[in-house]
Amino acid sequence: MNEDELIFQKGYFFHSITYVPFSRIQHTETEQGPFLRQAQLMKVIIHTAATSHSIAGLSIEDGTNIQKEISMKFEMDTNSENR
Repeated sequence: MNEDELIFQKGYFFHSITYVPFSRIQHTETEQGPFLRQAQLMKVIIHTAATSHSIAGLSIEDGTNIQKEISMKFEMDTNSENR
């Protein structure tokens, strides 16, 4: 995560890097199935108009902090566009 965008990297043999500008994010959500709940972990899902990206295996504290930080950056980005 930097000032303007989220950066997702995935893959072991075949690497893929995706840049998602905060202005493209529509909403975020957290998810915790029975296995993640048992391990005290959660998943953060970031939705755009075209797709969704997820970060799984986060501690509950880290997951909520990431979701709050994304929301704050999204609000800042939206407020600066409305000026």
